Amino acid sequence: MRMLASIATLALLAALGAGCGSEPEESVEIVAPVPGTAVSLPFEVTVEASVPLGSPADGLHHVHIWFSDELESYLVVEHNVVQINYAPDGAHQMHVSLRNADHSSAGVEISMPLTISGGTGPGRD
Repeated sequence: MRMLASIATLALLAALGAGCGSEPEESVEIVAPVPGTAVSLPFEVTVEASVPLGSPADGLHHVHIWFSDELESYLVVEHNVVQINYAPDGAHQMHVSLRNADHSSAGVEISMPLTISGGTGPGRD
C-alpha cells in the first residue's frame, strides 16, 4: 500500500512539473540572410520557428516581416522561406515577428541590420 501511495505521489509530482514551465517558449530565428548582409531585390529570407507556420485562415502561426519603422507595411509569411520582391533601398533593420493566427504578437520579435539595393517600394509584396 505504501509503495502504491509513493508511486501515486511521484506520478502527481511529475504531472504537476510538466505544467510548470517545461513547455518550450515559442521562438523564431533568421537563418538567412546573415546580419549586416548587402542584398539585391529580389532576395530570400529563411526563418526557423518553434511552431509550424501556415495560413492564419487555418488557425496557424505565421511571421510578419517589415523594414525599419514601416510596421504597417509588413509581409505575411506562411512558410520558412519567402522571397522579398519589394523593399526600400538602403540600410535598414529587418524585423521578424512571430504571430498568432489572429495576427496578434506571439511575444517573439527579432531584428537585424540589412542593406538593400534595387529597392522598389515600402517592403510589401
